[in-house]
Amino acid sequence: MEEGADTVKKTVIQSVIFSVIVTVCYYAVHIGAGMYQTMTYVPDIVTRYESAHTLQSEVSFGVSSSLTEAQRVLLLAAGSMLVFAGGKLLYLRIKMR
Repeated sequence: MEEGADTVKKTVIQSVIFSVIVTVCYYAVHIGAGMYQTMTYVPDIVTRYESAHTLQSEVSFGVSSSLTEAQRVLLLAAGSMLVFAGGKLLYLRIKMR
């Protein structure tokens, strides 16, 4: 019985580590892409000014449902943990055959 508990504990720890790595890599790619775009951006002021039009004069009221950054991190972490645990379970079942 204790061997099964150790396996579950090991899988949970491994899935948390995998989740942290996936989350850090996800944000590193987005930060790197943003830095690259910022460094290589050259504004074309003349063309932008010629195509400028009047701003919207009406305001919409209501609620917009959008994920906050904390919710995105939790969703990404939970998803990657489930993917890791499912992959490991599938691997162990195939290995036992």
